[in-house]
Amino acid sequence: MVSCSTFGKTPVRLETEKGVEVFDLPKPEHVQQPLIQTIVDELRGQGKCPSTGKTAARTAWVIDETLREWRRSLMGKES
Repeated sequence: MVSCSTFGKTPVRLETEKGVEVFDLPKPEHVQQPLIQTIVDELRGQGKCPSTGKTAARTAWVIDETLREWRRSLMGKES
């Protein structure tokens, strides 16, 4: 299992049958900047953005599936 913080400073944690490894990786100042730059470059005719509507939809689906049970647990707490 891999666990990490999206915007926090918690190290990446990898748990396997062999044990636990912790990776204290540097966080980029602006995590979205590289993708935004490829979009801007393509709009200016200076490059090709690897992201498309199709890849964005797939990413959204993966995130929704990953968070499904967590979201359901929150719904029970609102009652």
